[in-house]
Amino acid sequence: MLPINVDPDSKPGEYVLKSLFVNFTTQAERKIRIIMAEPLEKPLTKSLQRGEDPQFDQVISSMSSLSEYCLPSILRTLSDWYKRQNGIEDESHEYRPRTSNKSKSDEQQRDYLMERRDLAIDFIFSLVLIEVLKQIPLHPVIDSLIHDVINLAFKHFKYKEGYLGPNTGNMHIVADLYAEVIGVLAQAKFPAVKKKFMAELKELRHKEQSPYVVQSIISLIMGMKFFRIKMYPVEDFEASLQFMQECAHYFLEVKDKDIKHALAGLFVEILVPVAAAVKNEVNVPCLRNFVESLYDTTLELSSRKKHSLALYPLVTCLLCVSQKQLFLNRWHIFLNNCLSNLKNKDPKMARVALESLYRLLWVYMIRIKCESNTATQSRLITIITTLFPKGSRGVVPRDMPLNIFVKIIQFIAQERLDFAMKEIIFDFLCVGKPAKAFSLNPERMNIGLRAFLVIADSLQQKDGEPPMPVTGAVLPSGNTLRVKKTYLSKTLTEEEAKMIGMSLYYSQVRKAVDNILRHLDKEVGRCMMLTNVQMLNKEPEDMITGERKPKIDLFRTCVAAIPRLLPDGMSKLELIDLLARLSIHMDDELRHIAQNSLQGLLVDFSDWREDVLFGFTNFLLREVSDMHHTLLDSSLKLLLQLLTQWKLVIQTQGKLIANGSSHRIQSERGPHCSVLHAVEGFALVLLCSFQVATRKLSVLILKEIRALFAALGQPEVRILLLDFLIHFFLLKFRSKPVNNALLFCATLPLTHTVDLQWLVEWNAVLVNSHYDVKSPSHVWIFAQSVKDPWVLCLFSFLRQENLPKHCPTALSYAWPYAFTRLQSIMPLVDPNSPINAKKTSTAGSGDNYVTLWRNYLILCFGVAKPSIMSPGHLRASTPEIMATTPDGTVSYDNKAIGTPSVGVLLKQLVPLMRLEGIEITESLVLGFGRTNTLVFRYAKLILFCPCNKKRRERRDLLRLQLLRIFELLADAGVISDSTNGALERDTLALGALFLEYVDLTRMLLEAENDKEVEILKDIRAHFSAMVANLIQCVPVHHRRFLFPQQSLRHHLFILFSQWAGPFSIMFTPLDRYSDRNHQITRYQYCALKAMSAVLCCGPVFDNVGLSPDGYLYKWLDNILACQDLRVHQLGCEVIVLLLELNPDQINLFNWAIDRCYTGSYQLASGCFKAIATVCGSRNYPFDIVTLLNLVLFKASDTNREIYEISMQLMQILEAKLFVYSKKVAEQRPGSILYGTHGPLPPLYSVSLALLSCELARMYPELTLPLFSEVSQRFPTTHPNGRQIMLTYLLPWLHNIELVDSRLLLPGSSPSSPDDDVKDREGEVTTSHGLRGSGWGSPEATSLVLNNLMYMTAKYGDEVPGPEMENAWNALANNEKWSNNLRITLQFLISLCGVSSDTLLLPYVSIKKVAIYLCRNNTIQTMEELLFELQQTEPVNPIVQHCDNPPFYRFAASSKASAAASGTTSSSNTVVAGQDSFPDAEESKILKESDERLVHKFGLIPSITFSKSLHKGISKS
Repeated sequence: MLPINVDPDSKPGEYVLKSLFVNFTTQAERKIRIIMAEPLEKPLTKSLQRGEDPQFDQVISSMSSLSEYCLPSILRTLSDWYKRQNGIEDESHEYRPRTSNKSKSDEQQRDYLMERRDLAIDFIFSLVLIEVLKQIPLHPVIDSLIHDVINLAFKHFKYKEGYLGPNTGNMHIVADLYAEVIGVLAQAKFPAVKKKFMAELKELRHKEQSPYVVQSIISLIMGMKFFRIKMYPVEDFEASLQFMQECAHYFLEVKDKDIKHALAGLFVEILVPVAAAVKNEVNVPCLRNFVESLYDTTLELSSRKKHSLALYPLVTCLLCVSQKQLFLNRWHIFLNNCLSNLKNKDPKMARVALESLYRLLWVYMIRIKCESNTATQSRLITIITTLFPKGSRGVVPRDMPLNIFVKIIQFIAQERLDFAMKEIIFDFLCVGKPAKAFSLNPERMNIGLRAFLVIADSLQQKDGEPPMPVTGAVLPSGNTLRVKKTYLSKTLTEEEAKMIGMSLYYSQVRKAVDNILRHLDKEVGRCMMLTNVQMLNKEPEDMITGERKPKIDLFRTCVAAIPRLLPDGMSKLELIDLLARLSIHMDDELRHIAQNSLQGLLVDFSDWREDVLFGFTNFLLREVSDMHHTLLDSSLKLLLQLLTQWKLVIQTQGKLIANGSSHRIQSERGPHCSVLHAVEGFALVLLCSFQVATRKLSVLILKEIRALFAALGQPEVRILLLDFLIHFFLLKFRSKPVNNALLFCATLPLTHTVDLQWLVEWNAVLVNSHYDVKSPSHVWIFAQSVKDPWVLCLFSFLRQENLPKHCPTALSYAWPYAFTRLQSIMPLVDPNSPINAKKTSTAGSGDNYVTLWRNYLILCFGVAKPSIMSPGHLRASTPEIMATTPDGTVSYDNKAIGTPSVGVLLKQLVPLMRLEGIEITESLVLGFGRTNTLVFRYAKLILFCPCNKKRRERRDLLRLQLLRIFELLADAGVISDSTNGALERDTLALGALFLEYVDLTRMLLEAENDKEVEILKDIRAHFSAMVANLIQCVPVHHRRFLFPQQSLRHHLFILFSQWAGPFSIMFTPLDRYSDRNHQITRYQYCALKAMSAVLCCGPVFDNVGLSPDGYLYKWLDNILACQDLRVHQLGCEVIVLLLELNPDQINLFNWAIDRCYTGSYQLASGCFKAIATVCGSRNYPFDIVTLLNLVLFKASDTNREIYEISMQLMQILEAKLFVYSKKVAEQRPGSILYGTHGPLPPLYSVSLALLSCELARMYPELTLPLFSEVSQRFPTTHPNGRQIMLTYLLPWLHNIELVDSRLLLPGSSPSSPDDDVKDREGEVTTSHGLRGSGWGSPEATSLVLNNLMYMTAKYGDEVPGPEMENAWNALANNEKWSNNLRITLQFLISLCGVSSDTLLLPYVSIKKVAIYLCRNNTIQTMEELLFELQQTEPVNPIVQHCDNPPFYRFAASSKASAAASGTTSSSNTVVAGQDSFPDAEESKILKESDERLVHKFGLIPSITFSKSLHKGISKS
């Protein structure tokens, strides 16, 4: 269908009307296409009736509203649309149904489809006419349009003879629709309708009597069945009755039974609404005449069997509309007829008699208000006795709708409440009868209880008089005539019952309801729960039959009355338990009613909410086992719904209650926290399920609890922990390297939100790796998780730092819940239980139950709490949980689970450790391995006592399982817990029992060390991991107390060393190992880890290992040099712990420092990280200069991590440097060092050169110690390291003033004090702070020049850059110290004259230094050389050996006297400053400085040489 456009320039009214009609035609075309695609058998009402399509209903309603303003236009347009759809343009169209005499089946099918289309068009057209014709009173319409509608409708009333096609039912529906159109039209255009009807009837009456004519008359009469008499104005009322009178004459005249019955039916349809609308009698002559003309005849005919069904309703209606006196005079006769027919064998007749009776009773009780008390009492007793015979359990007639009897009682109670209650309802409910006389009469009790509820509801709502019962609630178009009655659901209290006058009956009815509920629960309640074995695989239709059906109906009524009517005598918990049981009843309707009642209790009563949730949770725990997956999920949905409804109630109250009344809600919040935590614990238990759907529901429950806490005003942070834990947990897995123990086969997108909801649906396949970073049991856990990845999450949740720390309240509830579920599933997995005795295979669902049992085990031991009884009581059995049968097996009673006890649980589980089934034993290991610290003292006593086995394999397997358990416990920190673990509380040492276990296991493994059995490898690995985990979980400062006997540590270290492969202390270094790319095995890594842990368990047990040539240094070199990052990281941790635990071992620290210079890059980095960790974490004793040189050396590292560590260490060192230098400056406030000390610039923004420059400027007193440290490290480091050292040494060389007392200075004069002051003032503003003359010694000068010359001669060629040249120029061509150049040249000249080994000091090196100096400062260097040539005497100098540094001196005749050997200043810092001869106080300070240097640096005062330099100088 092409889209239809509406002209936007139309008038507003036209535009609206056209747009609406376009919408109508579009919707109608769409619905016709849908109907054409449907089967022919489907009624049109399913697709077109009002209420099926809200959008189409809205269009029709809009057209009805517009008809108020433009009815003629809409009618003409609709008529044109109808004609166009049918393909006709004239009014001669007559509906012609297709016949079924087609020769070809496809043509016949096409005809049926076209018929269906025509009927659908008529259906839609009728629907619109019904709505728009209602507006005729508001808008005049020309008669021609009215006549067209009337003619079209009456054409559809014509009888279609001989048609038996599939559209017959739809034709009748369309005819009824047009009858409804006539009914609407008759309200405004009755004369036209009457005229048409009488004309059609007259025409048919004149025809010869035949079946076709009879059926045509009946069809015509049925077309008027929706005609309704207008009660006002009276003229219309009389006109309608005149029409009825004419029909009455025809009724009396006609002889045909069917026509007479059709007219009787028409009269009933028309008169029932009149009778219902009349509150008092109608004193209108025409109505009286109508009744009198028909009553006697119809009463007489109704007594005949062939007329009784049709005429009983007519007699009833005539009595109902008659005057009061006529009714009272005549009704008793017909009443007796009705009462006698109640027992008629024909159920239709009995139904008609019953309906006539309750309509007559309504008129008698409601409209006429009864007779005298005696007459009324007699009449009522007669009726009640007939309907409800004394001594009978049922009612008369049987199998009738019970609401009719309920209405009869309601009508009686309207005027005679006491009679209705005491004579009827009390009798039905067995009120006042002794318990022995009580009998369950379900029908009567159902009627009585429903009647009581209806009466109470009517009185409480003040509804007034009940309306007369009518028929035909739903019209063919789908419009409803009856207004749905809403009943109160709030509880009827004693006060409210007193207000409505029912206080005398209220309490007795409640007691009766209690009695009825208890009997019903016993007979059709407990036995028909879906968890009952007898109800398995049974259909409700097969089980709810016979006597059960009325009892179930009564049960529905009783439960639906809750909480409106609470049973008296039944406690809260009993009622909640009853409703909870019924929520899993076999009957669907009863199940839903019970769920609604349970929800009503929670919503309406704030003091019931905690009991409802506690009761329902305990019921699920006790009754709905894990075997009933579907039932458990539906029950969890109900629990979720209860939580949601509670939240909605709180939110609604929060919106409605003002600020002043909010205190009431606040007082209700406190008690509910416990029940919410209990439900949270229950949800945690359900997370153990192997069903994904169950886990998803558990997560939704947790989220709802979180929302409920927020609604209550108590946002509990711990509730949020589950989502946080999962997010953290998965991020940890995703950040693992590729070769870790577990991988996701499908990577998770980085944009994906990881939460608990996602994780419970996680079903990814996990793959094992051959290597593990932590412990062998982790690999083993992951191997189990290949089958069930969820165990990973569960195991991680229950670590002590996760759920037990953050959610203690919820876990306290989870413990008894998990214990109960574990007991219920225990028989399904125990091979010795009777349930499994007949099973031949454990495959299939049994594996799932083992998985579930394992999860429950993990949860139980993770959340278990210690019981009251002491460990000595654990040997006693618990009859509440298990009992021993004569054959020795254990029997379980799921319904009698007592207080949860760890001892009882262990007594059940420990014997299972000896089973052959691998899945059972592995599950036990996982469960025992998650034992928390609170109950470990119970577990360790039993786990240490396994039964001895004869077979060696079983014994080894049992040992392996124990080791796995203890390894997991050690990893979780349970064993090392000082309060409840295996440590002594006072000494923090391992307990004697556990210490003995470790020692005996060690001796066992030592004895079998030469065997290479696979199970022994596993035992070694798990023993290693257990010891390592145990030690690592103890704080470092407490580890020294773990092993009272150091010999055990030593033995363990040697034992683990034998399993460590290439990392044994007896093995060769890795660089000489045959396979340098060797990948160590898991077993070797575990042994290495255990070695490290034992070694670092307090101070070293063997001081020989850390002596200068100790065996541990080679072992550490091997670990740190390993290419495996995990092993390398382990080595770094070992060095850190060794340094922390052995601060008195100077050799260890010196070795670590030395390895930073001499080791490979990986080894050096590891040692440096360890040194930085130790020095940064505590007040570790170290030498400032040594560490300063190391920081400067590592600050040039290209690795960002090393650079940042060096800067962090520099910050720590800066504070110590500042304190030290400040102390020195305070001791000598007038020295040249005054004002040099200050804070460093931001370290991360400076380069190495700038950092060294700043340090040299601020701490010049450290110049010579740093130069000595560089000289010592220079020969041993790598060439690149030497280049780095020369780079950061440059600024320090600027601080050095060379001193030579023999030097002849041209025009030299000593500096004056004024110059010193000026120099001191200038040092703040210049970049180099030292000015003027300083103090020093010739020995220090010789130290610097000799060492620098040795570096140049020995390693100068290996330095590729200009660093060596820069070093000489920084020393000699110093702007501050102009004499440095002359002294340097004199030193070079002196060396040229030395008769020494040319291999050590070749002239090339001297010439190279001279070239360095000339290249940088040519003119001054040449001037100094010329000056030296002028002073040279032709005497060869003599070099003499001496004992004092620098171990030689020149003995030659010279104009300048040779300086005596000795020390002119003991300061190791060669700086210029004040006088050359310090005063007494300065001498004291300098002496102290010398002593400090000797102690810390190991230096000879004033001068320090490296070993290489010593050798070089001694040769010269």
